[in-house]
Amino acid sequence: MSNWGTSPIHSFASTVDNAIVRTVTSQLFTLSEIQAATKNFSRGKIIDDGSFGAVYKAKLDGHKVAIKRGRAQLNIKGPFKSQLISLSCRHHKHLVGLVGICSDEHERPILVYEYMKNRSLYYHLHGTHSSVLNSWKKRIKIALDAYLGIEYLHNHSVPSIIHGRIKSSNILLDATMTARVSGFELSFLCPESTCDYRPIEAAAARTVGYIDP
Repeated sequence: MSNWGTSPIHSFASTVDNAIVRTVTSQLFTLSEIQAATKNFSRGKIIDDGSFGAVYKAKLDGHKVAIKRGRAQLNIKGPFKSQLISLSCRHHKHLVGLVGICSDEHERPILVYEYMKNRSLYYHLHGTHSSVLNSWKKRIKIALDAYLGIEYLHNHSVPSIIHGRIKSSNILLDATMTARVSGFELSFLCPESTCDYRPIEAAAARTVGYIDP
């Protein structure tokens, strides 16, 4: 991630089992930059809508990104900016990378992520025209990639992050068809004991249908 026009807020590099592969500088974007990139949060730019909020496809400084805008009901306790800086330390080849944040006091929490060209595993499992999963070799590789990302969050991240929302729509595929885990920001920023907004499916045990019996 180079040549971004905004100010860096954090740098981080480390290695766990040779899997953390890059030093990343997260950026602090202004609200006006985010509004311009999303055409003032146009519904036509929305590519997904998850537990955290709507996801917009956009470009910032010539880079394709996915911008997550928190729901209006979301009330994160504690210093949002410092929590996001800590979240940005979670850089692993099988996690969707956090490019930066927008921490405007008059706006909802906004996260800027790497854009994943090949969409979600859910799209390929349920789409009618996808041939990505035709071979068991590809399926096993995607499953292993996802496992490595989840295993890092649970066992090597400090503090540990229990994802709690592992499902095919939170497994994204990059340009090389490497699987990346996404959707864990609520577990880190807004644990159920401190969060005013709890999606219905999270009230008992996060995403129903994807939890242990």
